[in-house]
Amino acid sequence: MTHSRTRAALVFLMISGGPVLLGLDLLIHRLLFSGQPEEVRATLGALATTAGWCVIPGPLLGGALGFWLYPRFYRRQLGQRPSLAPERAAREAELMALMVCASLPQLPALLGDLCVMLGGRLLPALLSTTISTAAVLGIALLGPRRLAAGVALS
Repeated sequence: MTHSRTRAALVFLMISGGPVLLGLDLLIHRLLFSGQPEEVRATLGALATTAGWCVIPGPLLGGALGFWLYPRFYRRQLGQRPSLAPERAAREAELMALMVCASLPQLPALLGDLCVMLGGRLLPALLSTTISTAAVLGIALLGPRRLAAGVALS
């Protein structure tokens, strides 16, 4: 498989992971909490909704941090591969930088998904998942452009 296809498949898996997990959390919520007393569902749902709203800045901050760290992490990974051919080292370093830096906005969004599973409202989780997906796409599309522009060499 070529580097561009590998990268495209990796980006697709990363951006689809959040929405798929949110769907699974909704399904788990239906299965686990349908038999709970109303008071338990109402109390737990209110707490989970509040926590879900508090999670929303996480993907924003994680996306900004991932975007900022991308060229630095690329440089570090490139330095750890001196025995490889330069093209191969660059490809591997770029994929590793992408995977690590794109994970930063996704991790807080997972907490929003868990809030839905615990009975929280869907809107905060949808917002955090959307922000996370946009951040991953931004890192995947703009990160290599920053490298090509020389950010990684400064």
